[in-house]
Amino acid sequence: MWFNKLILVDVDNVMFDFNTPFYDWVEAEKNLVPNGARNSSYRFEHLYGTTEAEMVAHVEEFSNGENFGMLPPMPGAVEAIDHLKKAGYAFEAITACCDAPAVREAREKALRATYGISDIHYVGLGQNKFSMLSKYKPSFWVEDNLKNAMDGSMAGHYTFLIDHEYNRGTERGIHRVAGWADIEAAIAEMA
Repeated sequence: MWFNKLILVDVDNVMFDFNTPFYDWVEAEKNLVPNGARNSSYRFEHLYGTTEAEMVAHVEEFSNGENFGMLPPMPGAVEAIDHLKKAGYAFEAITACCDAPAVREAREKALRATYGISDIHYVGLGQNKFSMLSKYKPSFWVEDNLKNAMDGSMAGHYTFLIDHEYNRGTERGIHRVAGWADIEAAIAEMA
C-alpha cells in the first residue's frame, strides 16, 4: 500500500501538450523542417538540425508567446486528476521552464485554471530535477523525460513515465504508462 497522497508532476508533455504546438510554431515561424518523426527525439536540435543554442532560443521565444499559456491538456489528464483529487490526492508541479516572469505567470495561470494546481516549483530550462525531488518524502512522480524519471526513482518516488517515442530506453524502477488512465488505475490499485 502506498500511503503518501501526494502526486508530483512534470508539466510539459505530462499535464499539457508542449511538443505539438511547439512543432507547429517552429515549423511555421522559423521555417524549420524535421529530419524525422516529430516525437523521435527529446532533443529538438537533433530533430531540426540546429544547434542547441538556436533551439533554446526558439523554445524561449515560443514560451514567451501567447501560445504558451494556451497549451492543450494531455489526453485524459483533466479527468484522471479530477478523480484522483476526489480520492484525496494532492498535486504539486515541478517544471523546467524559462525564468521570465511572464512565462511563469502563464504556466501558473494555466495549471490553476485547468487542473486547480497552485503549488508549482521551478528548475531552470533544461535543468534536472533531482535536487528538487530529493526534498520530498516518497511520493508518486509523473514525468516524460527518461533522465528526470530515473532521478525521481533514485529519490525514492514511485515513478510513472508517460510513454513517448523520444523517451524509449532502458530504465529501472520506473513504471512506463500510456497515459493518465493507466496512472489513475495503478494508483487506485495501490490504495
